[in-house]
Amino acid sequence: MSSIRRGTSSGRARSPRAGSAARVFSRSTDPRFDASVDARTGYRTRSILVVPIDSRDRRRLGVLQAVNHADGPFRSEDERYAVSLATSAGIALEYVQLSEDLAAERLRVVKVAEEERHRLARDLHDGVAQTLANAALGIELAQRRAKQDVPAAMADLEQLLGRLLESQKGLRDILFALRPLVLEDAGLGAAARALAERINGQNGSHVVARRVDADRRFAPEVEAGAFTVIREAANNAIKTGRAAEVSIDVYEDGGAVVAMVEDNGKGFDVASTLQGYASRGSLGLLQMRESARLIGAQLSLDSSPGQGTRVRLVIPFA
Repeated sequence: MSSIRRGTSSGRARSPRAGSAARVFSRSTDPRFDASVDARTGYRTRSILVVPIDSRDRRRLGVLQAVNHADGPFRSEDERYAVSLATSAGIALEYVQLSEDLAAERLRVVKVAEEERHRLARDLHDGVAQTLANAALGIELAQRRAKQDVPAAMADLEQLLGRLLESQKGLRDILFALRPLVLEDAGLGAAARALAERINGQNGSHVVARRVDADRRFAPEVEAGAFTVIREAANNAIKTGRAAEVSIDVYEDGGAVVAMVEDNGKGFDVASTLQGYASRGSLGLLQMRESARLIGAQLSLDSSPGQGTRVRLVIPFA
């Protein structure tokens, strides 16, 4: 039994147990009646009908309360009508709640996609676009220099060629991050190995595919979401965690595939980071959490300052 408190017009009776209605016939003899509201407002309550408003999974959403029947006490037919009304109200309230949840989910997905587009734009602008612009300028200068000093102009062109090849590698890295072909062809394990090889050595980090022996294939969208988590965790270990050692595992455990990224970096306080995450508006953890949620996987973070980080993703077979 829990008290009903809704402003000054309620609180006259205690709410019924889930799934049952309550009728108060006599305010003076029924122990469920709370006379304090009448005392505060001057209203005189003669009879009350209280019906719970529950969701389909029996969660309490509210209470329907009728006060002072025009013809004396509330009768059984009044109770049946109120129960029917409360059932309809429960369905309507649940629909509103589900609509709000769906709208919030859509906003989260849009935010992740928008952050990904922003990061892609930054990578292209700071990498490939800058290199191409500098190359165009360098070629123009080499053309002018060739009129007076051909060997020096050829040396400049050699340097430009090296920069263009490096830019080509950067572009391939961006394409790999977006959708690695090896993921489509050979699955999550092969993509994890390819990722480890590609980012090994970045920022001085040693990245290794430690235990990668899962052969289980999932739907393309599930594998893409799981790879996003692995990629983000590895990149965070290298760029943010400043880890010297990063290991990637993808293996089968019971009825699931487990993907884990573990590092010996600087670590972080998980609780405080998650608490203030929305206000910072960066991508990392948000994208990992949303990717895991959308593919029906379980994501866990284990970290503390100075103790490294372990990101574990469990992807059930069904």
